[in-house]
Amino acid sequence: MVVTLGKNTHLTKFGFRFNRGGTHLSHTMMLEDLSNLLGYINDPNADKKDYLKAIKADNCLGKRSGKTRELTSRHLVGLYSLDTADILFRTLQNCWTSWMTSRLPATRSW
Repeated sequence: MVVTLGKNTHLTKFGFRFNRGGTHLSHTMMLEDLSNLLGYINDPNADKKDYLKAIKADNCLGKRSGKTRELTSRHLVGLYSLDTADILFRTLQNCWTSWMTSRLPATRSW
């Protein structure tokens, strides 16, 4: 079954992708890299350029070369967009922040 973009334009507004090939068919979900990236940024106001800077310039994922950082950033953008303008990524970002906040140990004041 072939899914055509024209029939799903309303879904692309939310961040879904329907192009053939690409990251979704050729790569893993990269959950470890995504988790490390979201943990490194840890800012609900971060935008796509912040995420790309963290990957490429800061090398927050510990990649061996600039080429590997570039490929990793492309794959992560292909999978998750890393763009808060996309509601799916914004929801993921909000869920991550909420989940991480709930895991923090409670502080006590005596």
